[in-house]
Amino acid sequence: MSQSTISAPVSVYQWNPVEVLRLNLIPNGQFTCSGVKNDLTRPCGWRLAEETTSINNLLNAMSESSPQDAFQFLDALAQSTLCHSHKYQKGHKTTEWARVLHQIPFIQARPNMAELSDSSTQEIAPPSILPLIPGMNDSPECLTSHIQTTRGEKDNAGMQLNSMRLEKQLHKLEEKVALHTKQIFILESSHKEATNTPCSPKTFTWSWACIKLRLQKLFRK
Repeated sequence: MSQSTISAPVSVYQWNPVEVLRLNLIPNGQFTCSGVKNDLTRPCGWRLAEETTSINNLLNAMSESSPQDAFQFLDALAQSTLCHSHKYQKGHKTTEWARVLHQIPFIQARPNMAELSDSSTQEIAPPSILPLIPGMNDSPECLTSHIQTTRGEKDNAGMQLNSMRLEKQLHKLEEKVALHTKQIFILESSHKEATNTPCSPKTFTWSWACIKLRLQKLFRK
């Protein structure tokens, strides 16, 4: 009595590399060169009879993979689908095909019937798109409120930092004013002692003008 064996499930992807990459397939099942002539508009047209088997093997491997996993075959495919005269266009074709595959949406493999029966009783919850924030649920309203609160805290911190800088600058300016005022009074006292005359209204007016002038120079700095 023979016992039947169950083969491993094979993932089948719904896409055709020949159509997607626009390979030149002729009715007899062979391919023509993927390169173009010097004017870059006319296809080469050279039949690749000896490369038919290798091209079909590559296409089968690509069709059993997702377009996102088919990048690994592009270099070999370009090597096989270009004639000897257009091998130099290999890099261009690989880049062109890679750009096409990048534009294809993600394709998942079709599960077989065994996979469907095993997974039919299991429900998989979709992952949450929004990041989880401690102490909050993942609703859009709470996320928006959290972002606004964070921005407000950053703005307040910036205002406090600017206020501290202004206070520090003002304190330095007050120290300079006090120092210059002290120097002015010392000069006045020295002037009075040198002249040995009481301070007349004219002398006082001149001294006050000097004080104002020095203060103006100080604030300009």
